[in-house]
Amino acid sequence: MTLFRTPRLLAPRLLAPRLLACLGLISAVTLTASVGHAQSAPGVSVNHGWALATAAVGDPTTGYFTLTNTAGTPDTLTKAACPIADHTIMRDATGKTIDHLVIAPGQTVIFGPQGPSLALSDTHFQLFRHAVVPCSLDFEQSGAIQLMLHVEPKDATAYTKPMGE
Repeated sequence: MTLFRTPRLLAPRLLAPRLLACLGLISAVTLTASVGHAQSAPGVSVNHGWALATAAVGDPTTGYFTLTNTAGTPDTLTKAACPIADHTIMRDATGKTIDHLVIAPGQTVIFGPQGPSLALSDTHFQLFRHAVVPCSLDFEQSGAIQLMLHVEPKDATAYTKPMGE
């Protein structure tokens, strides 16, 4: 008769979600320093990225940011991708899907509640206030640029500047 049992390791299917959650938290803490500050590539500047919190895993959310073409020639935003969601879609102010957006030289486009936005669907995590969502934007001329979305409360209507910015 054995009095003590050897502890079992967590099954891989139970361990994987916990490991991913820990890695996500480490990434969020590491990336927080760059949230809100301008990200740029030659000819393009992106800042004040934010998204709405979600109530549960899988819930859709919306991403917003300010985009400026700093080049002397037009550039075209051709794709947006946020790996925390199965689908990232660019939409116009009416909610219609757009496959590209031309930005004139010197033009600033505000992706916001009253304008174009990013629709993120089938999210892999619940998004809590103050979390960070990494995304990328692809441009015809400027190439890829990193975009960080700071998660705001579900009922937010504008970007809230983080402390220290």
